[in-house]
Amino acid sequence: MKKNKYIIVIALLLISLLLANLSFRQVSNEEIVISKIIPYTIDGWTGKDLKADKATLGWFDEGEFLFRMYEKDNKKLSLAIIFTNKVSHIHDPQICYRGQGINMQKQSLLALEAESKVNYILGKKTDGSKYDIFYWYSDLKRVYSSRKEFITNISISKFLDKNSAYFALIAIVSEKDEKDGNIEAKKRLANKINEILSKQIQK
Repeated sequence: MKKNKYIIVIALLLISLLLANLSFRQVSNEEIVISKIIPYTIDGWTGKDLKADKATLGWFDEGEFLFRMYEKDNKKLSLAIIFTNKVSHIHDPQICYRGQGINMQKQSLLALEAESKVNYILGKKTDGSKYDIFYWYSDLKRVYSSRKEFITNISISKFLDKNSAYFALIAIVSEKDEKDGNIEAKKRLANKINEILSKQIQK
């Protein structure tokens, strides 16, 4: 009798996992294209689309990748966003930066609004040029600096059937500015981007 009870419990658990997995794979009826929801003007920054190479675009489905240059007060930065319903398309961007010859000189966390934190990296190329790099992950409900925590939380949400339909990796890169005031401007931009992404939950 006890053996039958164990079998029933295990069967119920397996059914729950299956249903959670099916729910996790569902996508909203209307596909969201990232380039259409991120405006060309954000907090005084004016943007224009950049052309990504075919090798980069080959990793993503159509409409998942945004790549722009934004300018404000003679300062320029690039914004890259992966916005997808496939977690496997969200990777660690440090792999890409190392592949571009950028060495990580310094890494820390920067606080944004709502007690969220993003990664900050000071990168340096062999020619001596330095870069400020910000990046973070999002399930549109929360901001994550750690990919491990991001993936773990998705797995838990998946099991509880409370997962998001979309996920994002956001990166802001610019040449190193010795004036820390520009760091604050980028943090404000990051907050604005998170606000825009969080509004997609209701769609």
